[in-house]
Amino acid sequence: KCCTNLVPGIGDAAIEYGADTTRAIARFLFSGSAQRYPDLRIIWSHGGGTMPYLVRRCIGVGEQPKNKANVTPDGFLAAARKFYYDCAQQMLKPQLYPLKEVVTAERMMFGTDAPYEYAVDVMGEIAKSGFFNKSQLHTISRGNAEKLFPRFKA
Repeated sequence: KCCTNLVPGIGDAAIEYGADTTRAIARFLFSGSAQRYPDLRIIWSHGGGTMPYLVRRCIGVGEQPKNKANVTPDGFLAAARKFYYDCAQQMLKPQLYPLKEVVTAERMMFGTDAPYEYAVDVMGEIAKSGFFNKSQLHTISRGNAEKLFPRFKA
């Protein structure tokens, strides 16, 4: 309820959904849940929301002396790099750049947010970014999903 209709005339999805994802990542990491459940595999939507852009702030929180529980003992980046991130609504070069600095293609996954974006457009924009070679594009488009969900491998 705190973060709805903040900018009249602009839907919450434009800004708040990405911020919500970042809050979820922060809560999961800084609450100690990531340490309690180290084998849990999570796919964060929309490239982790605003987290890749705010990574310095996240590092600062996780490594402050008041973080007595030491919930990110190896640091925020090490913890964040254990997750997967889909590329729904995050396929343009300015969006991919900070995400690829946080994780490699081995932690990025295809996502569309259909009907708002379509597969061909998402993968086309990711390919156009020039950040990934053919093998990495395959890893993003289906390889990581095949590893996580082997029963769906075609």
